Amino acid sequence: MNLKSYLYIFCSVCMAVFTSCLGSKDSTSDYIYSPDAEIYSFSLTCSKVTELGQLLFTIDQLSGEIYNKDSLAFGIDVDSLISVVMNFTTAGTYVCYHPSVKEDSAQVATGATLDSLTFINNPQKYLRVYAEDGSIKEYTLTLRMHTVDPDSIVYTELEDSNLKEAKTDQVVLWFKNAFRNFVNNGTSINYYAAAEAETLTWTQGASSGIPAGLIVKDIKVFGTRLVGNTTDGKLYESSDCITWTEITAVNGITVGDVKTIFGELPGKGISLMTGTTGNYSFVFTDLETTWKVSPADLPSDFPVSGFSTIPLINDKASQLYIAGGIGQDNVAVYNTWILSNSLTDWDLLSGNAPLVSGGNTFFFEQQFLLLNGMVANDLNETAYVSKNKGIYWEEAPNKYKLPASAYPKRKNASLCVTPDGYIYIFGGASISNQALTDVWRGIINKSGFVD
Repeated sequence: MNLKSYLYIFCSVCMAVFTSCLGSKDSTSDYIYSPDAEIYSFSLTCSKVTELGQLLFTIDQLSGEIYNKDSLAFGIDVDSLISVVMNFTTAGTYVCYHPSVKEDSAQVATGATLDSLTFINNPQKYLRVYAEDGSIKEYTLTLRMHTVDPDSIVYTELEDSNLKEAKTDQVVLWFKNAFRNFVNNGTSINYYAAAEAETLTWTQGASSGIPAGLIVKDIKVFGTRLVGNTTDGKLYESSDCITWTEITAVNGITVGDVKTIFGELPGKGISLMTGTTGNYSFVFTDLETTWKVSPADLPSDFPVSGFSTIPLINDKASQLYIAGGIGQDNVAVYNTWILSNSLTDWDLLSGNAPLVSGGNTFFFEQQFLLLNGMVANDLNETAYVSKNKGIYWEEAPNKYKLPASAYPKRKNASLCVTPDGYIYIFGGASISNQALTDVWRGIINKSGFVD
């Protein structure tokens, strides 16, 4: 084959290719424009608020919402949310952003810096995505931020829930799924009950079966019954708060001269003190077969009245603590004590107990908290915490404190912690010993975000 033949073949092939190209249809006539306007990923970053870049945003394609499930931490300076960089991936051709209403504004691209991105007064922003075929999909962008510390205790006064009688000698207990209020008004002892609710409705019960001289602040819960003592040293029990039965003997041992009831060692029995000044005894009893007695050599800082009772039970053992109160010399005492293994003696725990009298010590969120009471000659407004159950005390962070601007300071109040985690504070007395009847409720904040 000579050179002319090669040239002929080459020219024929080129002509065929050229003819094929000229004869083809317009390549754009078969192109299908995508209707996809979804955003597939989203993030925000800010050099001054590094926590912003750590948030994971959820994109709900059905509702058109973009939001962070985990809120921006409490205490973040939202005024520093300037020059926020927005990153996203989308199938749309372009995206418009508006900081306040659902309307078009400037077109933005991923990586754009949004100088106007402020979420203080308006945490919702809007994105509008345009697909290739002109379809539009709108998104609402929400930045969730904690407005209060998520571990703080939020207190509110319960309206229309006040105690029925304005008396300082009264107590409220949580017993058999309701609040039980016993009031000594000087002439009789009255009983009221209220179920837990947003508004407490107090119903008066019969009081004819309540023994005269019952020391209402000494009444303690013992399993499915209440136990109380009278001013003449008698011991009583009740399963319904109305009918009270005197306990005259336990397993043949005469019961008498009961000075005070410390409380229940959960599932085992109750701790008492019997006798008279200078001749006291500690008693542990289940009120049926056990009456264990040991002479009580009371130190001067051991309480005989006005103390807080903290019964605890865990996987290892039951425990009973008492804190604060009035000693045998009728002076305030402050320490925390635990019922010893002997069941008829008490071990001192704290060496730096807050000098608060008439306060409320209770177990909450795996620690002891102390609220209310008197410090020297003034009502206490500081909260104290012990993370090791009374061994060492310190001032609690602000998130545990009562709201100073709204909450009337008080002493000798009743405090209950219900199984659903609410703290209830009932009544008490003012610095001039005027009776208070208001009811306050506290709960650990579990949300506290703006959405």
